[in-house]
Amino acid sequence: GSDGSDDVDKKIGNISMSNLSIDQNNDGKLSSDELQKHRQQISRIILQRVSLSDATGPLPLQGLIISLASHGSPKQPSDQIIVMGKFKLSNSQDPLIFENQLFGKSFSEQVIDMSVTRQEDKQKQVFQVSANAPSHRLFPAK
Repeated sequence: GSDGSDDVDKKIGNISMSNLSIDQNNDGKLSSDELQKHRQQISRIILQRVSLSDATGPLPLQGLIISLASHGSPKQPSDQIIVMGKFKLSNSQDPLIFENQLFGKSFSEQVIDMSVTRQEDKQKQVFQVSANAPSHRLFPAK
């Protein structure tokens, strides 16, 4: 932004619902009703387990958007959600460490694809985090 700060968009893809007790009808999927009803609980969990840190420590995750990852029909219940948010950077030159501690139980839920965009220069970085390697350094200095 104009104050020299910088927004980094996060897409925290494929967050599993299997470790959250919000699947009321126990079908293994999250419906849009269940998502609406438990949105605050889901948001709290995401805010606790997803972080971006600079030299001064963790930065606040803002503007959280949570949607069902239903392919084709957005009203279809899904076993995955898509999460987007942004972190406001105090100094875009600082080394940044992204960490995610949200993984599901099954093998396919142990790896999450990430896409990050630095608004300042529209630089994009695509990477994966996994249960074994939950943190990743962003935009390393050239």
